[in-house]
Amino acid sequence: MKALRRDLAVDPTQRDRFLREGRALNRVSHKNIVAIEDVGETEDGLVYIVMEYLKGRSLHDLLEHAPLSARRIVRLAQQVTAALASAHA
Repeated sequence: MKALRRDLAVDPTQRDRFLREGRALNRVSHKNIVAIEDVGETEDGLVYIVMEYLKGRSLHDLLEHAPLSARRIVRLAQQVTAALASAHA
């Protein structure tokens, strides 16, 4: 779950930008982009995006344990660029 800080949620520009981000991501379907389950606002003003849970390690964790091989870096870059191309399409 991703939530907009309450001090930012009172700013209509920040609030609207956050909600647009969630709705835009909800329209993208790609195996390398996390699925959005819900986007909304609670009665008390909490603005949120609920995403699918992905079990695994972060890139930070991978890099912390050992350097990545050139082959692994290329595979990761291909996945990222494919996801970006899908999002921009």
